[in-house]
Amino acid sequence: MESSVWKNPNLITVWLWCLLRANHQEVKMPFNGNDIKLLPGQFITGINKAIKELPISAQTYRTCIAYLKST
Repeated sequence: MESSVWKNPNLITVWLWCLLRANHQEVKMPFNGNDIKLLPGQFITGINKAIKELPISAQTYRTCIAYLKST
């Protein structure tokens, strides 16, 4: 709970959303005309889908994702 993610409402929202969207087992999904394998912890999304599901702006989402990737 001392994490910088926990202390920032936008970051914790995006982080929890990612956890909830992530696959919990290996799955195959169609993507751009091909079947791809997604491993546990992976998911496919885009910024438009994310901002529809999250109560934040596109810029805030991009900032949060960049921060989460870097940490």
